[in-house]
Amino acid sequence: MDIAYSLVDNKLTAGPHDRRAQVHITGTATIEDLAADIVRPGSTITRAEFLAMYEELKTAVIRRAQRGENVVTDLFVVRPSLTGSWPDAQDAFDPERHQGRLRLSAGTALRRAETELRFVQVRAVSQSEPRPEQVEDLLTEAVNTSLRPGTTAQLRGANLKHNPTDPTQGVFLVPATGAGTPARLERILKNTPSEQLFLVPPMFPAGSYRLEVRIKLRGGNNLRTGTLPAAITIE
Repeated sequence: MDIAYSLVDNKLTAGPHDRRAQVHITGTATIEDLAADIVRPGSTITRAEFLAMYEELKTAVIRRAQRGENVVTDLFVVRPSLTGSWPDAQDAFDPERHQGRLRLSAGTALRRAETELRFVQVRAVSQSEPRPEQVEDLLTEAVNTSLRPGTTAQLRGANLKHNPTDPTQGVFLVPATGAGTPARLERILKNTPSEQLFLVPPMFPAGSYRLEVRIKLRGGNNLRTGTLPAAITIE
């Protein structure tokens, strides 16, 4: 499947016409999503077995890395390292000046997968438009799938900050069917360009919704709308 990208202004180079590629992320897969991919009808492994094996894998990788071993798999490579400076050969490790790091790099399978990526260029989205990319229910840890009434959720993206005193701006849940009235979420706990924290109303009706962020640029009257790529289920 082709991955969409757009060319946007490159502000890190001197050329006035230079561009950089901005990949359009279509979603975020968690370990639960991977479990669903693996545990399917006819599979010889259960979801509980897969998650238990994953926990054991994490423990084994961390334990060996903490012993000073390189952990090499075809998916990833973990190497312990140490950062900081030593003024002379007699200097010893000092946690105030030195820090241990675990370096992660792609293994052979991921590097091979990189060579098979396919891309297609699409029209660039204005960099001033809101771009909601990921919403997480902080109680259930569900990402881009569902929200529960009465819980706090975190929305990440770009250009999300809005004027809370303007009722046309904000975070909205819009019925996916197109029928019904969009609901503006009134309890915004954090309002920054890259993050929104909001409370899902306790009695919010169950159903499938589109999550939209609507903003106006400072001094402007045009309403700009960005939509989360995935539909959200209110349980």
